[in-house]
Amino acid sequence: MPSITKSRLAVAATMLAVTAGLAGAAGGALAASALQPASSSRYLRAGGAISGDGVIAHHHGLVSVTRVRAGVYCVRTELSDVRRAIALGTARPWGRVVTTLTTPHSECDNRQDTIRVTVADHNRAAVDGDFTIALP
Repeated sequence: MPSITKSRLAVAATMLAVTAGLAGAAGGALAASALQPASSSRYLRAGGAISGDGVIAHHHGLVSVTRVRAGVYCVRTELSDVRRAIALGTARPWGRVVTTLTTPHSECDNRQDTIRVTVADHNRAAVDGDFTIALP
C-alpha cells in the first residue's frame, strides 16, 4: 500500500509542477508582449497591464477599460467575440484574487468583445487593484 501512496504523491507533484510552469509561461508571455510594440506580439491575442483606476499601462489588442464599481472592470478587446476564449488574470500586488468572465454580462452591456474582471481581497470583497490580463 505505501508504494501506491508514493505513486499518487509523485503524480500530484508532477501535476503541480506542470501547472506552475504553465502559469509562469502565461505570465511571461504577457510580460514579453507588454514590453514590445503591439504589432510584434505573436502569441497573445489580447492583453495588458491595468491600474486600479482603469488606466491601461501596456497593452495589445485592448480597446478600453471601464471601472464599473469597486473592484469590477469591463475590458473591451479588439476581438469580435471572446466567449470561447480563456482569459488569464493576475493581481498586482500578490495576495488578491482576479476572476475573469468571458461570457456577456449585464454590467458590461452584454458585449461579446468584453471581459468582466473582478479583483477581490482575501475576504472575497471586491476592491480596486492593479491587474494584468492575457488572452493567449
